Amino acid sequence: MRKRCTCRICKLSRRIKSVRESGTMRQKNILIRDLSESLFNTEHDLDWHQSVLNGSWPQAEEILTRSLVSARKIREEYVGHERT
Repeated sequence: MRKRCTCRICKLSRRIKSVRESGTMRQKNILIRDLSESLFNTEHDLDWHQSVLNGSWPQAEEILTRSLVSARKIREEYVGHERT
């Protein structure tokens, strides 16, 4: 028997298929509500990230500066592990 992927997308896809094929109206309404909330949250996060990257968010410079420091630290650790 094949193992099922447990990533969020695969689990959600199985849920959608199951509800679409044999779910009650209540289950379908709950699924639509859950998907709507997820879409709203994803769009909100995307808008925020775009605002930071394009510099229109008030603290964009500080956020990007901290992110660059973190990225450099991660890169240095990664490069250090490659050598060993």
